[in-house]
Amino acid sequence: MTRDRLFLLRPGFEDPAFPGQRFYCWHCALIEGVLASFPQLAEKLDVERIAWPRPRLSVIALVGEENQSLPLLVLADGTTSPHQTVATTTAPSLPTRTRSSPRSPNATGFPTRIREGPLAQLSVSRMRRSA
Repeated sequence: MTRDRLFLLRPGFEDPAFPGQRFYCWHCALIEGVLASFPQLAEKLDVERIAWPRPRLSVIALVGEENQSLPLLVLADGTTSPHQTVATTTAPSLPTRTRSSPRSPNATGFPTRIREGPLAQLSVSRMRRSA
């Protein structure tokens, strides 16, 4: 791979658990906004927008099945970054944060519809219904 590759979820996807509703990943939407505001950044990346359902084969081919959470930036061959992370399948234990709210029965306090990836307890992906 000669260029950095950015994987984003295509907006407006459906979850069979919530028929008739459409969703988007707000993390991906935020990055889409940055790319639209700074087109010179988008020109430096290979951006691939993929469907929400798993397995996400194009991602698996590069980083393995356990690292399908998006958005995801895969650096070009031979490229390093002081900010890069090492993927793990075992998350460290964190103190549980609780919040009592009728809208958010889970421990994170967010009204979460969809959780992404093996590290969901660390970074909960909140999906919002599109307007």
